[in-house]
Amino acid sequence: MFRSKGAQLADMITPESATKFRILPRLFSINKATRSLLAYKLAEIDIYAGQDELLLALNPEAPLRVSLLADSLEIRTPTVSKMLHRLVASGLVERVKDGRDVPPAEAEAAYYAQLEVMRIAA
Repeated sequence: MFRSKGAQLADMITPESATKFRILPRLFSINKATRSLLAYKLAEIDIYAGQDELLLALNPEAPLRVSLLADSLEIRTPTVSKMLHRLVASGLVERVKDGRDVPPAEAEAAYYAQLEVMRIAA
């Protein structure tokens, strides 16, 4: 739970800064309305909020790995992966193999094969 510092906050506000603080609720309201409008407009073209930034970060001439994309957007890798999966399904993005990609089933099989080798060696 959280609460305002009340009197302490009031003591921090000077006449000069009072004008700045009065505008904050208006700015927050404008920001919220803008985000809502953006989400509404994106939904009209089957894009979720956030996917627009991901689409802007992609370059058809220079494919990016999911981890690099996640780092550049400051979003967790699983979140970017899920967003990309949706964009691939909608046909807006395509997955390009770079030679280092390993399908999950093959990666899992290789992992268990490695564990088996380790168990036999032990």
